[in-house]
Amino acid sequence: MDKQPSCPPALYLSPPALPVVIAKPIDYEYIIFIRQCFCYSHSFTLTKRIDRWKVRIADREKAYQIPVDKSINDINLILQSLGINSTALYKLEIWCGEKNISTKYFTSLHSIIKNVSDNEIVIAGVSYGSL
Repeated sequence: MDKQPSCPPALYLSPPALPVVIAKPIDYEYIIFIRQCFCYSHSFTLTKRIDRWKVRIADREKAYQIPVDKSINDINLILQSLGINSTALYKLEIWCGEKNISTKYFTSLHSIIKNVSDNEIVIAGVSYGSL
C-alpha cells in the first residue's frame, strides 16, 4: 500500500496580534409617555435591533417585535391594534445608554413614529468607539 503524502509542516508563523478598535453602532431607546390629567405616564418603549423594532408596552410583561421593513403607516396601525391611542398628548424621550439625548412633545402617534423612523435613517451606519 502506498502512503499518501502528508502535508509539510508550516514554515511560517502567524503575524503578531494587533489591537483593533471595535466601533459600536449607536443604539437609541425611544421612551414614549402619554399625558394623563396633569402628568405623563409611561406608555411604551421602542428599540431598534438589526431587523426588528422591539415594542414594550408599559402594562404588559412581554415585548412585541415588528419587522423594520414595515412602513410608518403599518407601524402606526400595528401600535393602534395593540391598544395605543392614535391621538393624545405624547412626550418622547430619546436615550442612548444612560444619557437622555432629547425630549420632544407630539399630539399624534403617527408623528412620533415618523420622527423615530427619520432619526433612525439619519444615524444608520454611524458608530462610536475610541480611535
